[in-house]
Amino acid sequence: MSALVDSEAVFTARCQQLSVPEAAVATMKAAGWTTMGLFAFSTSYVPGAADDKAFREDVLARVLSDANAVGAASLRRLFYEAFSLAGAEMKERANRSEDAS
Repeated sequence: MSALVDSEAVFTARCQQLSVPEAAVATMKAAGWTTMGLFAFSTSYVPGAADDKAFREDVLARVLSDANAVGAASLRRLFYEAFSLAGAEMKERANRSEDAS
């Protein structure tokens, strides 16, 4: 699981598969969001929260400069996947630690 969460190659490939605009990918990389794990914690927004203001301000406005721009849906999907993978990795680590004791 860690290979998916911490790999720059996986992040870049997923951006391409989801058709995230190249300029957006470059902006994310310049911000240091180069892996799924880093992108998952780029904002305080949690998928499923009633208000997505933090995501719109912290991610969409920063990366696309318009929350309705082309690529917004792709970024939302990428973020959801990144957040889900990071959570799954943490759960896996916690379960592995419990099994060891």
